Amino acid sequence: MRRISKIGTTAMFLLALAQSNAQQQPMIVNLTVIDNGKVTPAPSEILLSFNDHSLRIQVVNGSFGVPAEIVEAKTIVLETDVADSHIRLTKLTGRDFRVGKWTLRLADEANDKYYEWPGPKNARIPSTCIVEFDNGQTCAARAMFEEHCRTRMK
Repeated sequence: MRRISKIGTTAMFLLALAQSNAQQQPMIVNLTVIDNGKVTPAPSEILLSFNDHSLRIQVVNGSFGVPAEIVEAKTIVLETDVADSHIRLTKLTGRDFRVGKWTLRLADEANDKYYEWPGPKNARIPSTCIVEFDNGQTCAARAMFEEHCRTRMK
């Protein structure tokens, strides 16, 4: 009986250690940017603001890693520059960073094959963003629409 107890205690310790290590690992997000139907180079860095602090994160070959603490944040603001636009997404949550593949869609017009419009009819399209979160499973990607997230840089 004592041996079973030791095995159980050891197993619980190893499980807790594995979960702790998994929580410490950075989450990796692969970002694709599509502007007016064309793949555009991903930004070189992003700024994440959450829980009263900010992190500047490098983007390498369209991928960036975020610390595990991001997953617990309720609200995250992401800012970056893409092509000739400054992007500021304010509706992200930590849950969004659990999805490893994002597609940021930008357009100057709606109602075409590369910018399927889920937003209000009176929105000014050039100032909007759509982010598709693809978990790689067979179900369709979840999309987030945000108005006033894009401003042209001069």
